[in-house]
Amino acid sequence: MTVRNDALREFANEQLNIAARTIENKGDKMDKVAAGKIEFFLALRSVLSGEVEKRELGLIDAVNDTLQFIKLIGDKETFYKSPQT
Repeated sequence: MTVRNDALREFANEQLNIAARTIENKGDKMDKVAAGKIEFFLALRSVLSGEVEKRELGLIDAVNDTLQFIKLIGDKETFYKSPQT
């Protein structure tokens, strides 16, 4: 199963907005959770745009390696690349 990069980019943007609202609306108890989500989705958005820093690439690559290990994607696949894009 592949997801088009534009759909994944849109999802990342939606999740960034949700996390930002969580920080604004729920206060201290959810700040760290929302900040973690923001870090991930910013990294994903950077990878999808091709303007990625090494730390961001490492984070996304670790998620990809985990998905490969648990067999949600194949050994040669990446969850953020689509052959249609």
